[in-house]
This record gives sequence, structure tokens and C-alpha cells, in this order.
Amino acid sequence: MKKNYICEELAIVLETSFVDPQTVDFLIRLQRTAERKGQKEQVELIKEGLMQMLSQEIEKATQKNVKDGVIYLVGDIVLELSDNNPEACKMIIQETDFIDKYISYLNSLSKSQIKNWHGYYFTTLSDNLPSEDQNLLFEKGVIQTIVNLDFKDKECSLEYFKIESSIIEAENQRLKDGEQHPYMKQLSEDGTLTKILQAFINEKNEDKQRILMNSLGSLYKAAPLPIDTQKLIIDFLRKEKKFEIMSYLAECPSNHDTILMNDYEQKFFQKSLTEMHSIRIIYSIIKYGNEINKKKVSAAVKEEYYSSLARPEQYLQNASLQFWTIVFCFRFGHQYYDSHMDAATIESA
Repeated sequence: MKKNYICEELAIVLETSFVDPQTVDFLIRLQRTAERKGQKEQVELIKEGLMQMLSQEIEKATQKNVKDGVIYLVGDIVLELSDNNPEACKMIIQETDFIDKYISYLNSLSKSQIKNWHGYYFTTLSDNLPSEDQNLLFEKGVIQTIVNLDFKDKECSLEYFKIESSIIEAENQRLKDGEQHPYMKQLSEDGTLTKILQAFINEKNEDKQRILMNSLGSLYKAAPLPIDTQKLIIDFLRKEKKFEIMSYLAECPSNHDTILMNDYEQKFFQKSLTEMHSIRIIYSIIKYGNEINKKKVSAAVKEEYYSSLARPEQYLQNASLQFWTIVFCFRFGHQYYDSHMDAATIESA
């Protein structure tokens, strides 16, 4: 039974009901009340102080040895209140001290006590917040809390880092070309960024590496990667074909040499690799790069453009967006050629 998460969670509640039946009964009644209410009524429950009662239960759990079933039931109530209810989520985070109390509780646990379901609070709130409001969880210190937790269960840590990554990645949707991630400065100054980077370097599980890389790639948007780990990170992105993340890194010229190492610009047009994100990489290098890298990329774009003219039906049928983007990049690159290279050099490129 304990190996099955659902059965384990039910067993936790059942065990707690024998030890503290009054609290379990109280929380189950609250859960049923929240379940029966519509979204507007659930918001009213929060305004009337429901979250204060739940915060008190969390505070009790932090101060003394309270059975896990209490915490699990509190999480169920939070789920009922926030499911498909962004207004309730924002109110829980902004207008109550619930997240603060819960973070204190998490920090009081030893690594053997941290379970997958402890993260449901953050997952529930994150999943039901629109991307533009994910920063509310960052402002509460959720990312730092997750990064600083000591996990015994590796599968458990995987789930928590998914939460962290989703909060970080959400901000990228609002950033313009060349803008750095708004969390970069604070996470760098408080040591969180270093811990994420070190976790990636030390991690052997590829699934977790991918999630950590999503966080790192987003945080290092338009910023220079650390010199000692630059090749490791970009080699991983190449292997995983994570061109969207590489396109974030390409917005900083300090990363270009490593991105283009071993004539990698030629591979941006391979059938298995070509996509809009690889075109963004080319665009960023032409826009921000030094003279040498601009020439390398412009030459690659020019070569692919003339090659595409020999097989236009294939491009127009299978990747018309790619074809016309290559045309655009060629024109952009050709302007560079016209202003920096003579005609003979262009013809021989």
C-alpha cells in the first residue's frame, strides 16, 4: 500500500483520524463546504477568514509533532478553493499569510519527512494562476524555498523542481528580445542561481537535468553564462536539441563562440533540427554578434537560401514558414554583407 501514492495518502489521513479525530473531522467539514461552493462563494469564504483557520493548523504543525494527515487535508481544501479559480489563488497568496506559514512548515522538515504531496500546495496555486501572475509565488520566496530543501527521495525532488521551473519560465513570455530575466539579479545575489547551476552539474538523472536546464536557460536569457560551465551547458542543449533555450542564450554575444563551436551554424538548417528557434539564434547572432560570428552565420544563411531555391516545392510544402524566415534572415544577413564585404568576397563565401 505504501508504494502507491494514492493509497499512501489515504493511509496518512486514516492514521491521523485515530490520533486526532476532532481536527480531522473539522478539516473534512471545511473541505466539503469548499467543494459545494461556486467560485465566487469560495472567494467569499477566503474573505471571511477560512485561510486564517488553515494557517493556524499549519502553524500548529510547525510548532509540534502533528500527523501528516492534517497537512494533507489542508492541501485538499486549498485545492478545492483554487482549482480553476485564479481570483482565489491571487487572494490566498496576496491577502493571507498562508504561504508564509507553509514555507516555515516546510523548512522545519528533515529530508526524510519531505514528500511529493507536500508540493501540491505550490503546484495547485501555480497551475491555476495565469502566467502573468506567477511572479506572486516568486515574491513569496517559493523558488528559494524549493532550491534550499534537502530531499531524500529523488523522485520527490523532480516534482519540486518542476514547480520552480514553471514559475521561472512563465516570465519569459513577457520579455522582449535582449531583455534579461527579472529574477536573475536577486537569485544571483542570494546564491540560489549558483545552487541551481550546481544541482545541474551534479545531477545524473536526465529528466531532472532537463528541468534544471529550463530554469537555467530562462534565467540566463541575454546574460553571459559562467565561463567554466558554458561549454557543458551548451553541449547539453545541443544534445537535447533545446533550441528555444539556446535562443535565449544567443541574445548575449558572450555566448556566441561556444554556440557556434565546430561550425555548428551549418546544423541549424538540418531537416531534423530546423525550427523557428534556430532561426531566432541566427537572428540574434547577426544582431548582437562580433564581426567574425556575423560573417559565419551570414554565410550559412546565404548558402541555405540559394540551396532552398533549388528545392522550393519541398520548402513550400513542408516548411513554408521556415522558408520565408530564411529569406528574411538572408536579406538581413545580405545587408551585413553589402556593408562589410566587397562583391568578390560575397561571391566566394
